[in-house]
Amino acid sequence: MDPDQVDNEDLLAAAIILRFYEEVDSPLRIGSAAEDSNDEEGDDVVDTELFLKVTNIFLNAQQPDIAQLPHSSPVNSLPTPGDNDSIDRASYPVFNASPSSMTTPPPLPTQHHHSASISASDPTPRVTRADGLRQACFWVAFRQEITVAFLKQRPFNFPLSRCAAFRSFCAAEDAVWADRLIIFCADVLRFCHGGADPDMPNPSCDTDSIAASPPLRRKKEERERWDELQSTLQKFSTVLPRSFEPIYFRYPNPAYNEVFPEIWYLDAIHVTGIQHVELARILLAVSNPYLPKLGLGHVAAMGKLSSELKSIVLRLCGIALSNRRTPPGLVTAYMGIAMCGEHFTERREQESLMRVLQELEREHAWPAERMGLGLRRAWGWE
Repeated sequence: MDPDQVDNEDLLAAAIILRFYEEVDSPLRIGSAAEDSNDEEGDDVVDTELFLKVTNIFLNAQQPDIAQLPHSSPVNSLPTPGDNDSIDRASYPVFNASPSSMTTPPPLPTQHHHSASISASDPTPRVTRADGLRQACFWVAFRQEITVAFLKQRPFNFPLSRCAAFRSFCAAEDAVWADRLIIFCADVLRFCHGGADPDMPNPSCDTDSIAASPPLRRKKEERERWDELQSTLQKFSTVLPRSFEPIYFRYPNPAYNEVFPEIWYLDAIHVTGIQHVELARILLAVSNPYLPKLGLGHVAAMGKLSSELKSIVLRLCGIALSNRRTPPGLVTAYMGIAMCGEHFTERREQESLMRVLQELEREHAWPAERMGLGLRRAWGWE
């Protein structure tokens, strides 16, 4: 309530820490389930997002015009356009895995671009990093907002207009690339669920403007925006530094009752960035405006969509379990399970998903039990 304290970065950090405890203490409801008066657990578990709102107040006052990076990381360079030595991503299992490819290994890549250090004489524009508590707070709060908006399927309420510097493919540190992937996920969330951002550039692509348009124009603009986001996703798969590739990949062995692939990454920033790409894949898949709503082809399209969602969740869990030094990866896997878990019909896969939720609850005290109970009911276990 004290306007003189709105620029206090210590209070911003305190609000973010309190938001973490709010997440743990108040299990997140999924979609309209928060309004379900028949829920036997009562209304004491509703997430009010109080400290998320408080954090937003501080961020609006303290956030710089251009979001910057709060940490350092190994430096990598991008291939220049037309480089004949660019990486062949067509066989990259995480970026191009189809549901059927989970059991059929892809051919090994034959071409890669070379990493190079950044030198002062290199004319390529680059994104630099910035240190400081305030910048670190911004990125933590940003990911907290993604978590809630994704799980509750509600508008993304943090401003994205100041993140324009990260909508770029120029050479940068790995951590900058990871932040670009996180912001891309937020852009997809905003496309799917909307958001309050009056300063957002290019309002013709904004979901609020689309909603106010005539039906035919709205449908056309929705398709154009979806195509743009899909194109950006494909662009990432071709230009990400080689360090974002798994250092080890192994498909699950059904003989040992395995359902998740084993996917190792160099660092937590690679885990975080790739997992947010997978979340964006889920959102783009379910919001595909080209899917037939009814008629011939609808059933086949829904079956293909279900298989795609299952494949993404299996990868999310495989990444989380293979990189346990990055505990937030389990939370991101939880997000995929929460939204797509009902698509799994095989008991072996269902039991494996439950073990992921149990590990998250047991080892990190994340409130996953309620989601586990809901899935048991959906699967017909209870």
